[in-house]
Amino acid sequence: MVAAHPLSRGHRARLLAPVLALALAVGLGQGRGAAAHPFHASYAELSWSEAGDALEVALRVIPEDLETALSRDAGSRVLLDPEAPPAELIEAYLGRHFRVTAAGGASGRPAFLGLEVGYDETWVYFTLPVDRSAAPLTLRNSLLFDVAGAQSNRVRRLWAPQAPVLVFTAAEPSLPLPVNE
Repeated sequence: MVAAHPLSRGHRARLLAPVLALALAVGLGQGRGAAAHPFHASYAELSWSEAGDALEVALRVIPEDLETALSRDAGSRVLLDPEAPPAELIEAYLGRHFRVTAAGGASGRPAFLGLEVGYDETWVYFTLPVDRSAAPLTLRNSLLFDVAGAQSNRVRRLWAPQAPVLVFTAAEPSLPLPVNE
């Protein structure tokens, strides 16, 4: 008579059950909150308005990260809805975290234009009054650093397509913003 192999079907099932349960538990815990995705980054494109007195900004963020930041500010859950966007909350948040300064002072307040919400990205559109003649300018982009310490923010200046992308981190939240390239 042949003895059953120690890793026979029944024995394997008993060994694998706890391993599968642990894997399932770990996997289910991965879908919650801003820490659920492996990287935290935003991307913005800047262009000058036709009159040259404001920056037009298209900002791409991860929806959950922006909802987390706005919810903290509001003290209650905020959901991004393009039909009823939380414009005042967004403008206030942008005013604190995305601004241009010059030797003569800060830029005006951002003016929210609209929102496109997708499953994995949200585009926020706004303008920011800026006096180009007050150069040199500095851009502060500390968006979502309050949500994720590893957040990085990239900014492309569309008037200077060959110029390097500006990269903002928690260690370097402000960078020079060249306007005459």
